[in-house]
Amino acid sequence: MATAGRNDPSRFGEWAAGGLIIAAGLAAYSNSFAAPFLFDDYGTIIDSPSITRLWPSAGSLTARRPFTHLTLALNYAAHGLQVWGYHAVNLAIHVLAGLTLFGVVRRTLLGDRLRGRYGPAASGLALAVALLWTAHPLQTQSVTYLVQRSESLMGLCYLLTLYCVIRAASSSSPRRWTVGAVGSCALGM
Repeated sequence: MATAGRNDPSRFGEWAAGGLIIAAGLAAYSNSFAAPFLFDDYGTIIDSPSITRLWPSAGSLTARRPFTHLTLALNYAAHGLQVWGYHAVNLAIHVLAGLTLFGVVRRTLLGDRLRGRYGPAASGLALAVALLWTAHPLQTQSVTYLVQRSESLMGLCYLLTLYCVIRAASSSSPRRWTVGAVGSCALGM
């Protein structure tokens, strides 16, 4: 019996779903690129001397969130204080979380306990969940308010942790997925 590989036609559906999730995120939040810095963005980005260096984050409002600080410092290194760059990264984090959510839901529904009931509809249900979450108006603050990046990163890392655990549970060699789960969890914390 042949195993599903890179050229498997069923993989096209997964790629198409990913494309739809990306398109939904871009359609919902592309108008945020011109939004200005707001509220805590000033203390965390504009008025923070620590943002000009990658490490350490001591003295910044994100000092207790080193991963968030690192992403903001990388943003500053790449774009200075051009606000669109920060919005682009926030949107990318949000879209990656939507893609990861698709993977979590799909793999959960294809697991041993749920496959019999939801298997044939797993990809469609996962796509519906991911699209709803990606484009839902309740997510606007996490995408458009720059300092909310810390919450978006935590959510992405949480979903990555779940995805890696699901993959480890069904893998014949779970070590790399377990390492990925621990790493994602540590970054999220």
